[in-house]
Amino acid sequence: MDFPVLVDAFNLLEVQVVPMALLLDEYGVIRLIHPDIEKLNDIEKAILDQSYPSPANLPAPAEPDLAPLAEAVNKEKTAEALRRYATALAMWQPEWRLTEASLMLQWALRPEPDHAATHFYAGVVYR
Repeated sequence: MDFPVLVDAFNLLEVQVVPMALLLDEYGVIRLIHPDIEKLNDIEKAILDQSYPSPANLPAPAEPDLAPLAEAVNKEKTAEALRRYATALAMWQPEWRLTEASLMLQWALRPEPDHAATHFYAGVVYR
């Protein structure tokens, strides 16, 4: 089967155990969770070999506006604001912005040095 493998590198789905197998249709709608590997031929016929109608009011994909996230960093001056901005930079901006994302995460660790998710995000950015 030829299908993309999508990665939630920042664990935005807050999954406790990996891997988590989801079959998505062409619109991103989840059609099956944790498919049984023994039944892949049946799954291919029942789910993968068909097209699905477009969901009503499907928004166009768009990059997030980073300006409000950057403003929140300056206004709120919180570790959470730094994390939100850093993850958006890492996910949506060119590779050269990873250094900035890494610095934001380092700053987010100053007030919360034991924040596990921030350490995890920093590892994702570093990788």
